[in-house]
Amino acid sequence: MSMKSFVGLLPLFFLFLLPACTNETSDFVPPKPSVSHIKTDLKIQRFEKDLFAIDTNQAAPAMAALAQKYPEFYPLFVGQIMGFGAPNTPKQTENLLHFLKDPDMRHLYDTVQRVFPNLEAVGRDFNHAFQYSRYYLPKQTYPQLISHISAFGPASFTLTDSILAFNLDMFLGENFPYYRSIGDQMPYYIRRRCEPAYLVPNTMKAYINGIYGTDNPPNKLLDQMILEGKMLYYLDLVLPDTPDSLKIGYTQKQVEWCQHNEPQIWAFLTEKDLLFSTQAREFRKMLNEAPTTSGMPPESPGRVGVWVGWQIIRRLMSQNPDLTFEQLMSMNDAQKLLQMSKYKPK
Repeated sequence: MSMKSFVGLLPLFFLFLLPACTNETSDFVPPKPSVSHIKTDLKIQRFEKDLFAIDTNQAAPAMAALAQKYPEFYPLFVGQIMGFGAPNTPKQTENLLHFLKDPDMRHLYDTVQRVFPNLEAVGRDFNHAFQYSRYYLPKQTYPQLISHISAFGPASFTLTDSILAFNLDMFLGENFPYYRSIGDQMPYYIRRRCEPAYLVPNTMKAYINGIYGTDNPPNKLLDQMILEGKMLYYLDLVLPDTPDSLKIGYTQKQVEWCQHNEPQIWAFLTEKDLLFSTQAREFRKMLNEAPTTSGMPPESPGRVGVWVGWQIIRRLMSQNPDLTFEQLMSMNDAQKLLQMSKYKPK
C-alpha cells in the first residue's frame, strides 16, 4: 500500500501537526508499587572474565575448575552456544583453546572490559527489576545472572530454570567497528539497539518470553500482537522508570509518531482486515524487524503491530484494575482480550 493510500484512510493526517510529545510513557502505565520489603541479592557472575583468565598452558585443570564453578552454564556455553563439542573431550578442548588464543577474540574481550569494567549499575537495575517481578509473579524464583561473550553468536540470551545469561558483545555501542563492518547483516535500525542501555530491558524481555512464550506461534495477527503486547507490558511493570523507547527499541521520534498516529494505524489494521488474517506472509509485515512498516509512511517504525498490541494490553489493564498480571498471562483468547480492553483510539 502506498503512502498516499495510507494517509487517505483518515484525510489530512492531521495528527502530524501536533506538537512533539514530551511525556514518553503511556497514561495507562500502572503506578509503581512499593517493593522495599522484597529482598533480592542477585550477583552477576562474569563468566567471560573467568574464561579468559584461563592459563592456556595449563588448560585442562583450569577448564575443569571452570566447569565446576558453572556446572549448568559451562556445558551450555561450550556445547550449544559456541558449538565446541561435548565437554571434557579433545575436540572441545582444542576448540576452546583456539577461541581463547584467537587475537580477534582477545581484542573483543578487551573491548568488553573497557565498555563494562564492572556491572555494578547493571546489577542494581536487575535487582530492582526482579523486585518488581517478584511482586507481580510471587511464585517465580530468581535466576542466577551470568554474563559472557560468544563472538557475536545468535544466543544473546540463555534461559533455563535456574540461570539467565546474557551476551555482552551485543551491547558495545552502535559505532562498534564490527557492527558497522557487516553492513546489511546489521542495519542501523538494529545496530543502534546495541547500546549498553538496552542490556537490562532486552534481557528482562527475554526472561519473560522464556517463561510465557509459546512453542506454537499464534496463527493470526491479533494473537501475535496480544502476545507481544503482554511481554512489553511486563517491562512496564518491572522497569517502571525506563522510557518506552528502550522497551520497544524505537527512537523517541518513532514513539511520538506512533502516539500521534495511533487512530490511523488502527484504521489501517481494521480496514484491511488484517487483525484476524491467517496469511502469515501478509501480516508478518506488521511484526517483523524493518526500518519502517510496509504500507505505511516512511516515518513509521517497523513492527507497529507490536506497538499496537502493547497499547491494547495497557488499555485492558487500566480498564480491569483487579486483573492480575498472572491472570492476564493465562488468558489466551486474543479477541476476548481486545473486547475487554475497549480499545478504540480516537
